[in-house]
Amino acid sequence: MTSCKGKAAGYVYGRFYVFIASALVVLATACELNIETLRVVRCTPGRGVSGIERGAVVEIVFSADVNRIDAEELFLFENGDGMIRGEYTWVGGSMFIFTPSDPLEKNGRYTITVPRNIRDTKGNTMGSDFLSDFYIGNDFTTPRVLSSIPSYNGGLTYNVDADQDISIDFSKSMNTGKTIEAFSISPEASGYFVWSESSPGLADSRLEFRLTEPLVYGKLYRLKLSEDAEDDTGNRTALEYMVNFIVGNDTVPPEVMGVFYIDGDPETDDRFPDSSVRYGVSRKGPIMIEFSEDMDRQSVEKALCITPSVSGYFDWGSDRVVSFRPSGLFDPETLYQLKISNSCMDRNGISMARSYAVEFRTDAPDSLFIKAGQVSGSNDNISYSDSGGPWPWDIEMGDSENTRYYIRIRFMSSLDPPVAAEIEHYSIFDRVLLDTTNYTAGTVPPDPAYISDISWESAGTVVIQLSGMTNDETGTPALYRLTVTGGKTGIRDINSNYMKEDFVIEFREVQ
Repeated sequence: MTSCKGKAAGYVYGRFYVFIASALVVLATACELNIETLRVVRCTPGRGVSGIERGAVVEIVFSADVNRIDAEELFLFENGDGMIRGEYTWVGGSMFIFTPSDPLEKNGRYTITVPRNIRDTKGNTMGSDFLSDFYIGNDFTTPRVLSSIPSYNGGLTYNVDADQDISIDFSKSMNTGKTIEAFSISPEASGYFVWSESSPGLADSRLEFRLTEPLVYGKLYRLKLSEDAEDDTGNRTALEYMVNFIVGNDTVPPEVMGVFYIDGDPETDDRFPDSSVRYGVSRKGPIMIEFSEDMDRQSVEKALCITPSVSGYFDWGSDRVVSFRPSGLFDPETLYQLKISNSCMDRNGISMARSYAVEFRTDAPDSLFIKAGQVSGSNDNISYSDSGGPWPWDIEMGDSENTRYYIRIRFMSSLDPPVAAEIEHYSIFDRVLLDTTNYTAGTVPPDPAYISDISWESAGTVVIQLSGMTNDETGTPALYRLTVTGGKTGIRDINSNYMKEDFVIEFREVQ
């Protein structure tokens, strides 16, 4: 009789032999299918090695022959500036030498990546990416700017001499070409570069820019060294260095000394004692602004705004005085605001402490709207009677054979009391219209009357001759509407002022 213990032991031994047999089968199958993980067995330079000489090449050795296309397309060699291009030289099927297109001359860390999906000739890949790095040279210290002339103080450096040469002292010997490329002065200054020691034995550690022409007194300059400046081992400064300095000692913000007009600087109007508006300004312009010191012209032109908007141009008499001249004319009897924002700067880059604004009204004697004053009529151009009462105005045509009528209009300026305006005589032609309407419903429409002549009695008084009119003795009189066009395209005086609106009168013969 077999014991339970003996049965259990036999079961365990049986399971062990089954496991061994299965493992042998898997191993045999793997050998038959050539399944073996690909590996990088050697990488030169080695991982983490520093002090590698410039001009080094990279050698990669695999555990088996690899697919060359995979290797060349997937291999990565980089430094802080990006990927490095080069050529591949194969030594057998499992080793290649990568030679950079440009020799490695820049100090610092270089990284190597061999991706896991590179295949050997049997299709096997690596278990993971292979990563390595090495360092060209032993000096990885960032160069620093120790001092400069003019000196850096976090803001503006004042009172720099006009003939002061520019210099920068570094903590290390510098790559002269790269550092000069990173150096700039704005606005441009004329000069040349000289290199020397900032301290004994430290060659090319002081950069000097020696002036060949003096700097401009009172001008703001910007000395700049970009982060691309390098020492002689290829380490960058990595930080931008900048000094803003002024030649001379100007620290006072500019001010607007005054705004002047074509008629001088009119005072505020007595009629409006509480107003700061300047009255009596000519619409012809210009408007002149005077500053307390020489200005940056471009900043002034950007800062000046006139409302309502008007196109124009700037005329600089000097760096302190500028005139705004409207391209055409300002509008008559219009209130404008001229504003200069505090964004405008003097030539040293100092902004105004506050914005400046002034209002002015274009109501000088040469800048007033014109209007129709006295209107009278005549059927013989001899005896005139004034229009009166509500429109339409009743007129008398005289005997039945008369078909002419004369309308006389005296144009005035809008002064108080008004005075006669001097009209540009040619401006009225094509700007006077006559409409004929049938006044009595159901009657036969009359032939339209027309303007047969326009003449001037004086500089501001026009006589308009109307012909072809109806006559009460020969039929039903018509209603007439005479329009003199106003607005900017209408009738105007010798100063190009105009009526605000069309002037319209209606009239008919008394029945």
